[in-house]
Amino acid sequence: MSDRTDSARTWWEGLARAAFSGLQAGERLDVYYAGESSDFARFNAGRVRQGGTVEQNRVSLSLSCGARQASSAIDLAGQLDADTLRVRQEVAALRALVPALPEDPWLLLADG
Repeated sequence: MSDRTDSARTWWEGLARAAFSGLQAGERLDVYYAGESSDFARFNAGRVRQGGTVEQNRVSLSLSCGARQASSAIDLAGQLDADTLRVRQEVAALRALVPALPEDPWLLLADG
């Protein structure tokens, strides 16, 4: 594996540990990650006009407890310390919100 892949794997594993480590009894957390890291060059009239890199990281979190569920999506910086703190804060915010929500009689979560 490349250093870039190893770094991304380390970042993701640390982020996942932060997200799931604080779960309380009866809680379920679903996490969805979307991101990209791309290099690009823009051409005009046969010349390179702009070159650069795009890096985006977004995590969607859904916390369920019983028949109540709250969800959010946050953008991340790609820096493990800052991102784990952000994810922990977001899970805590969802945890505070879930008890105030009405039960959803149609909520059906897949097992496994």
